[in-house]
Parts: sequence; structure tokens; C-alpha cells
Amino acid sequence: MNMIKTTLIAAAVLAAGAAVAGPFYGKGMDGCEGGYSQHAFKRGGGPMMMDSERMVSRMSSRLNLTEEQQTAVKAIFGNYQPQLQEAAKAMREGQESLFELNQGNPLNDAELEQLATAQGDHLTQMILLKNKLHKELDAILTAEQREEMGNMWKRKRPF
Repeated sequence: MNMIKTTLIAAAVLAAGAAVAGPFYGKGMDGCEGGYSQHAFKRGGGPMMMDSERMVSRMSSRLNLTEEQQTAVKAIFGNYQPQLQEAAKAMREGQESLFELNQGNPLNDAELEQLATAQGDHLTQMILLKNKLHKELDAILTAEQREEMGNMWKRKRPF
């Protein structure tokens, strides 16, 4: 019973992690390489990296950003890029460890629970970082721009 519970927790954490971190590495929610758009992310020396110039350009055209807002948006993405990359890398490594452990037979419940808990912590970190980024973006946008950005996020194609 305990093994089933632990396995279910690990599966739930993996699924949630893939949903939240998908845009930051590998294939994104729309199936494009590198996240929401094949142009929104580029491959660097490590995990997928946000192309803040491209994202600022898209936000600018879709939200009619002023020059001042464009500068602020670029700074916000630049500030969060390293943290988001590190969180995405940790989530990817955690997923790989969970998959490797699940290939073993019999499953080691203690190790599985430890990895699942760590993966949950990585997911929490990613969610908190994205929330902070969104709050900072909201602070520089007008009410109309915030509404349009909210609509874009709902459509899962923000930039």
C-alpha cells in the first residue's frame, strides 16, 4: 500500500513538473521545440534559454509597449532567466532520476519518496519564480495591457 501511494505521488509530481517547466526546456505545450514558440527559446551551452529580445519584441507588438516598458520588460526577463534556467535544469534532472529509479526492480520506496519530495520542491520553486516574474510584469503594464496579457496566458501562447 505504501509503495502504491509513493508511486502515485511521484507520478503526480512528474506530471505537474512537466506541465510547469515545459516552456523552459525541451518541447513546450504547443509541441514546438524549446517552448511556446520555436523562436522564443534558443539552445545555449546548457538547458534551453529564453530569448528575451524575442519575447520583448512579441510583447511589444501584442501589447503596444512603450519604449520605457520595453526596457523594463527586458530587464525583468534578464533578471529571472538564470533562476528559471536553474530551476528547469533541476526539474529535468529530477525527472531523469525518477525515471531511472522506476526502471529498477524492485522499487526502492525510501529513495523514490526522497526524489519525489525533491521534485515537488523544484516544482514549487518554478511556480514561485514564474509568479514573481508575472507580478513584476503586471506592475509595469496598464490595466488594458494586463488584461490582454492575461488573455494570452489563458490561450497558452503568451509571447
